[in-house]
Amino acid sequence: MYIDTEGTFRPERLLAVAERYGLSGSDVLDNVAYARAYNSDHQSQLLIQAAAMMSESRYAVLIVDSATALYRTDYSGRGELSARQMHLARFLRMLLRLADEYGVAVVITNQVVEDLLWVANHPDIDCNLKRPFLHFMLWVYMKTSGNLVESGAADLQHDKSMWDFINSATGDIQQLVDYLARHPDKIPVLLKAPPAKSEVAESADTRAVMHHALFYVLDGLLPFLHVFYTVFYSTSDKDVYTNELNTTESISNALIALCDLLGGHVQNPQHLRNFVLGLTTVVSVSNASKALLVSVLERFMGEMKLFDTTSAVRRGNMEYYATELELNAKFHTFTSNCMLVHCGHNTVQAQLKVKCKREYTARGTNEELPLGEEFQSLARCFLSPHEKKAVKRFALAGKLIEQLWISATQCKQPRKDQPTHPDLDVRCLQILRTLIHNEERRLPEDWALRTSENKIKKQLVYIKEVQVALNVHSTIIKVLPHLARRNDDIVREVLAFICIMLFNANRVVQGSMYGISRSRCDSAFYSNMLAACSSRMCVQAAGGFLNAVRNLGGLFYHNTSPSDCRDSRVRSRCLPY
Repeated sequence: MYIDTEGTFRPERLLAVAERYGLSGSDVLDNVAYARAYNSDHQSQLLIQAAAMMSESRYAVLIVDSATALYRTDYSGRGELSARQMHLARFLRMLLRLADEYGVAVVITNQVVEDLLWVANHPDIDCNLKRPFLHFMLWVYMKTSGNLVESGAADLQHDKSMWDFINSATGDIQQLVDYLARHPDKIPVLLKAPPAKSEVAESADTRAVMHHALFYVLDGLLPFLHVFYTVFYSTSDKDVYTNELNTTESISNALIALCDLLGGHVQNPQHLRNFVLGLTTVVSVSNASKALLVSVLERFMGEMKLFDTTSAVRRGNMEYYATELELNAKFHTFTSNCMLVHCGHNTVQAQLKVKCKREYTARGTNEELPLGEEFQSLARCFLSPHEKKAVKRFALAGKLIEQLWISATQCKQPRKDQPTHPDLDVRCLQILRTLIHNEERRLPEDWALRTSENKIKKQLVYIKEVQVALNVHSTIIKVLPHLARRNDDIVREVLAFICIMLFNANRVVQGSMYGISRSRCDSAFYSNMLAACSSRMCVQAAGGFLNAVRNLGGLFYHNTSPSDCRDSRVRSRCLPY
């Protein structure tokens, strides 16, 4: 069974094989099922039809020629790379299933060397277009990690098309040498920048043709010659293949002449490396004058001036950005205005529609909250506006806490079948913090000096009720494990949420935090907290954080009446650390 994707199937080749082995040509053709695929989807559909045919008749081999040809045209560019890989992987799995289920041998082909050499030898194809084909042949077929015989690359040693290519490359180099010898002043200009990808020069534009040829030699031909004459070429058969020796001598002389012309103009380190390796490799296996090579290389290295890329880039950036300061300032103003249009002003009145002149959030700090009606609408989704009691009004926030608990539990598993989403956890923590933050922002700026006023007292009591309503869902014990996460944004949000939960010294939340420390092994609990914090802050700061937790335990104990402790054993556990 033969699936053809490029229209290269030739029945006469089967007749030649049948004649070679003394078989009937008509019988051989009758035993071959042929199908032509026109796109990648059609190629996959043919496998389904092949499975139906294999269930009815016996087939020994399935050939797909070529398996990837249609994918190059159906999926173009890196933007469709993922879709192409998925489709190709699905096609290969179908082939594997056919091989396992029906016991057939599967043969698939890809790009072949003959096609690459045909492109490289074609005189009407621009050198700039030949360069990627030469790279492909070099890295796929010639730079192989396995045995040359096993990979099939050993056939390239005396391949006629290969030596035709080296002959044509010699002609290209000689044309380049003649042009540079007539126009030595154009060498720095030609070396300044490579041609654009897929750029084709007009045949009448000699300068552009030579520009493409120069970078074709520096980037493609020299590395190719280095590998070919190092791995494949052998002088043991020089009596049999005398033309190969003559071709090698011709290309070595052409390379020496090109090196003599370029001199100290080559500034790119990669081009310099390619030139030295390619030139020394080819000349060393040829009959060219070694003394001439030494003199050329000495002058070449003596006049060499390496191009300092880093300093040039830094100097260029300074010159460029010196004239861009005004434009950058305008862009900054533009983005600030766009943010104001989309998110509104950073005031309580703009965000909560409450008559208050306070700033809504501290921009640029660790406690910053998103601005805009979209975020406030999202926070209101977890409120029951018709309920008056805080416990019922904020009951839906328990779903956010449960999500954080599920995420924290999954992070503890060595193998996470369902990995957590850090962005979702950050958003959950921000919404929980917003529920309390919005109530705190309703207080006046100087509320700490006016705590005796009934209005201030009433709002502080309501904030406490909101904190307690969230704490009902075991919030602290479900949120604290996120301190061990590696994501800095999550840890920052956890600490900010704990701070807002402890706003105005809420004793219920303090008791929950102290209860966590009492219910666990003290040394293990604080060691884990220290490990979680020390990776993001200095050890002194981490120790200060843990001391604050210990002091919280002491404060909670001193504010607890003796009647709260049932016996001396319990009271001893309440002592400050």
